[in-house]
Amino acid sequence: TFVAPRAFPIGFIGMLPAFGFAAVLTYLRPFAAESGLERWGALYFLVYSAVIVVSRPVAGIIQDRRGNDVVIVPIIAAAALGLAATAWSPNGPVLLVGAFCLGLGYGTLVSAGQAVAISRVGPLDIGLAVGSFFIFVDGGTGLGPMVLGGVAQHWGYRTMLWVSVALAI
Repeated sequence: TFVAPRAFPIGFIGMLPAFGFAAVLTYLRPFAAESGLERWGALYFLVYSAVIVVSRPVAGIIQDRRGNDVVIVPIIAAAALGLAATAWSPNGPVLLVGAFCLGLGYGTLVSAGQAVAISRVGPLDIGLAVGSFFIFVDGGTGLGPMVLGGVAQHWGYRTMLWVSVALAI
């Protein structure tokens, strides 16, 4: 077979915030320009990346010691909170709080989700599990800008980001 069906549930869960992350990845620059936050928008992915450098190893240790749910549930909530702060962002510091939370949430979900996918299969199917997980996550990343871009075109970038929050929740 080419897929590991037991990895599909966590893949689907990872796909939903991936839509929102991809929308931010694609449309942050015009959103920041429209909102008068260009200077802050330039720092967004620097903050996002810095958080990931710290959060992924820490989350991995916690996940190994305490289990998947202890990590997965809070990071999905953090992803939704990051998208919400980004959507709301009345000023630059709030935009960067969005970057922080999105890095903590979605940035950590990618590695934590892989670990969940792997834990659901036997040792011979680890590659299939990771590939199956990424079918969904990469699908959300690829389709997110197309689907949510239509929302942005008709109702604006903030509405698009609020739709992303709903998907993550």
